[in-house]
Amino acid sequence: MSELKQTVLGITRDAFAEGGALSKIFRNYMPNPVQIEYAEKVASIFENGSNSEPAVGLLEAGTGIGKTLGYAIPLFAYAALHKKRVAISTFTTQLQSQLLKPAGDIEIAQQIIRDFTGTSLSVAPRMGLSNFVSPLRIAFALAEKGIKEDKVSDSLKLFIKWADESKTGLLSEWNLRHGEIPSELSLSEICCEHNLPTDEKLRYEIHKDRAKSADVIVTNHTLTLMHALSKEMAILDNQDDRPLSVIVIDEADRVESAAELMTSRAAALHSMTSLFFNETDKASKLIANGIQDICKLVADFDPQNKSFLDVRDHPKILSEIELRLNTILPLFDQSANRCNNSEMYADILAHKESLSRFLNRSAFGTSTSSIPVISFSEVRRYPSLRLVDPNPATALGFLWRNDAQQDRKSYLDSVLLTSATLSDGKESSLKNVANAMGLFLARRHQLITGIFEPKDFGRISITLPDKNAPIPTLKQEDIDEYSTSPEWINYMAKMIIKASSSGERVVALTLSYRDTRLIADAIHQQHGTLSLIQHTESDSTQDLLSQFASTEGAILLSPSCWEGVNLPGLVKNLVITRIPFTPPDPVRIQITRENMSRRGLSMSSIKSMIYATSVCSTRRKLRQAIGRGIRQKSDVCRVWFGDKRIHEQNGKLRLDSCLPSRFVPELKTADTFLLDGSVLHAELEEKPKSLVW
Repeated sequence: MSELKQTVLGITRDAFAEGGALSKIFRNYMPNPVQIEYAEKVASIFENGSNSEPAVGLLEAGTGIGKTLGYAIPLFAYAALHKKRVAISTFTTQLQSQLLKPAGDIEIAQQIIRDFTGTSLSVAPRMGLSNFVSPLRIAFALAEKGIKEDKVSDSLKLFIKWADESKTGLLSEWNLRHGEIPSELSLSEICCEHNLPTDEKLRYEIHKDRAKSADVIVTNHTLTLMHALSKEMAILDNQDDRPLSVIVIDEADRVESAAELMTSRAAALHSMTSLFFNETDKASKLIANGIQDICKLVADFDPQNKSFLDVRDHPKILSEIELRLNTILPLFDQSANRCNNSEMYADILAHKESLSRFLNRSAFGTSTSSIPVISFSEVRRYPSLRLVDPNPATALGFLWRNDAQQDRKSYLDSVLLTSATLSDGKESSLKNVANAMGLFLARRHQLITGIFEPKDFGRISITLPDKNAPIPTLKQEDIDEYSTSPEWINYMAKMIIKASSSGERVVALTLSYRDTRLIADAIHQQHGTLSLIQHTESDSTQDLLSQFASTEGAILLSPSCWEGVNLPGLVKNLVITRIPFTPPDPVRIQITRENMSRRGLSMSSIKSMIYATSVCSTRRKLRQAIGRGIRQKSDVCRVWFGDKRIHEQNGKLRLDSCLPSRFVPELKTADTFLLDGSVLHAELEEKPKSLVW
């Protein structure tokens, strides 16, 4: 096939076809019709997008589709045929490592496109400055703690030696080899910062230069969002050569989380002070002094027993803060204009925007009912000025914004947002996702949506909890808080022990390290000889997964394995201890209530809609969790539920909506785990027609 006749869609079809390129790489390769349909839809997004009318794709690809190859092959084909730079953005470091590992999907896509086009595409990771270690900051941290180098632990000695000698300086390199950093230090104490000497950031600058010259970069959502806010889109780009043309946002369901984290960080007064304090120009010094004055004001109003303070209830402090913000905000542009560092420029811009929103929210198109608050870090009570935005992920929309009146074309030709759990299972909900991510910023655009689910991929069976089982939490009398039920802990220990009685491996998902510890203690008391791998705060997830994979009959008890875990053929039992219902942010709840109240909705309707939002999130989390047990076509997994709330008849979360459609019939033959630790099989009990929670 000559290059003139080659198209992204044509290469994609040839690669996935029977007897095609993939069949030469994978023995016994069989084309997957759903994967091919997904890949062809991706190819059409890339081929149809343009600066004047960008194509925005929202495609959900369930576990088993082969999502990564499904987008990587058309993405690489586009880069090779059109001579354009492209990017892949992820939320988790696990997926970044998975993408970049030797002989992984990225290398396979590189090989296939090289064979088709003769073009060898270069690939490089792109991480932010805070992902790199600073030996100088390690020395400062040890001195501040009074830890002398001749008295440090062996693990700390090894870490110090690695920090000095590592060629990359990437903290993820340490994590992969050794797990978490030594307990004597914290990440915030030893990562690189903009104000460090040049030689401290040399490894980062080398890393950045390699990424700017690469054809394909693998980055994270935070940097992608910062790129959208940066000076001339300059963080991920090589402006002197080729700008990015297409970005794939994998794990797109986590963009909002990344945006919330970025917004919170940008508004943090302590980090702002660090950014400006060591700068020598007059504007930066005045900004640092002004921020310190605000910190002193806020310290007098710290409620200590609350995570945030609604400053509308304190008009005097709000007036004082606004007075100082009016003084320092005009100085941000002066500080930014003399800045040659693109990331620092983006930081300054993000800080300015956050403080400006706090000062005058209507000027940024933010709802006037948004709530200005002062939030406090849990331990050191560092303050942040925060205007809670109901839609923080809209910053992503600047990547494809176009405006004919301002003669502005879209920065990107196309963007693909994809995930295994992007929607609540209905394609109509993808349009709501698009708007939440700033789709409306493009006046002319093409929206392409789709949900792809494998028809035959793995098998599961289900064990439900006893309807008389204890609930996970008990409300303490006279105290407005909840505690974990000891009876439920013992019930969960019995369930996990029963799940492991077949001799097969078990992954038990918890919602906290506290639950993990309590359940592990109960398991040890009931059956001390099991191969239990307990996840603690200091453990590396990757180390534990390696230990789990190498241990027959192992039980992995972890709050960090709900997503991003790929253990094909190993997870024969998956225990979901609690329904992953996370209470919404109280400040955001307050915003929502006020907005809806102004629209005339009743309190019962408001409560119902807020709860429904959390239910959709919970449904996605459960679908992600179940995907940990089914990673390949031949996988067989039993899913155990330990939270009896799945039986509650309130019509909100249907358990069958949390399962891939091919697994819904298994509910009719689900077993029950009884209080005495035995299993009641389906044929002995008539099951209800519908299970809802």
